[in-house]
Amino acid sequence: LMSGLRDLMNALPDDRPVTNICVIENFSRCPTGHSVVQKTHDLDTDADLWKESFFSGRQTRYLCISKEEHNNNFIVDALALIGDKEVIPDGFSVVSQTVDTGQRAIRKRQICFRLVPKDGASMSITDIIVLSKSKNAPLGFTMVGDIESLTLCYKSASYNYSKVTNGQNSQLPYSLAPQSSLYPALRPAPLPPNSPYSFGGDNPETPQKTYPTNTIHILSALEGVPFELNQKYKAVKTGVTVPAGVKIKSEEEILKEFSYDFSVEYEALNRM
Repeated sequence: LMSGLRDLMNALPDDRPVTNICVIENFSRCPTGHSVVQKTHDLDTDADLWKESFFSGRQTRYLCISKEEHNNNFIVDALALIGDKEVIPDGFSVVSQTVDTGQRAIRKRQICFRLVPKDGASMSITDIIVLSKSKNAPLGFTMVGDIESLTLCYKSASYNYSKVTNGQNSQLPYSLAPQSSLYPALRPAPLPPNSPYSFGGDNPETPQKTYPTNTIHILSALEGVPFELNQKYKAVKTGVTVPAGVKIKSEEEILKEFSYDFSVEYEALNRM
């Protein structure tokens, strides 16, 4: 039952807000609580942001993101890519060095992100991907810019602090408390480390957490097939009327009304 629930949770979309961004030189040294963007989203190839020549003593750089609460109730709500000589935007932090070796993060560009308090945030970044060939952001993503020959994109969503903190627990027909008779031996989730940059590989008794890296897009049978309305219906298309009392909602209104962040499910998983 427990393994089945974990499999179900892994299949759910992770729309939790990003809380930290960093760059590492060795992808096997990803900081604890972070996931490394090791593969590109479109072709599932190496997402190295340095792209050193094969014959010149290869160096590598990989982006890492975290969704754990490292920064005292702060989340990332904006991401920018600027030239290495440009002034950092007001309120932004810059990823200047690799956290594992202290070397320069990337060449010619600077990755900047903005941290805001959760209780004052209206938007949050929920995912960051790297594209190797495509210059168009996938559906739901926004393109930030190019790093070497790669393209950086992010996904954002509206953020409601009161909804996240309340968790809608009152609507559940069961208790999430660890002392529940259903699972009396469960313990609460451990507190996150004080520093966002501890490495699981530094302690032989603590295995490094692994994350899925296969982000290649699976094409459906209808991929690329254009949609075209039958000619006999085009003549009546402009004559469609909306029934009285029916309000046509925009895409933004629909997403806002029916969005679900799975916060209750994630809380239940963390208590196991």
